[in-house]
Amino acid sequence: MPTQDIHTEKIVRGSRTYFFDVKKSSNDGLYLKMSCSQKTSAGFEHFRLIVFEPDLLEFLGALKKSTAEIQKLKYGPSKARKLRPMK
Repeated sequence: MPTQDIHTEKIVRGSRTYFFDVKKSSNDGLYLKMSCSQKTSAGFEHFRLIVFEPDLLEFLGALKKSTAEIQKLKYGPSKARKLRPMK
């Protein structure tokens, strides 16, 4: 049985397009496949990262901490913005 597509989110930012795909493997395991496609002068570059379901919460925690650090470095600790979920 091939992998099953469960859910997809797409973000387009300039020459980059990001995809967040929730998939189910042939052994019923769930995972998140994140992809970035970027237009270049030579065509397109593609980058992919897969995070398996047992690792998602730890991955999201590290992503949240890293994003907060970028916000602090960019805006300073007192002006760092809180990220809000997209509608």
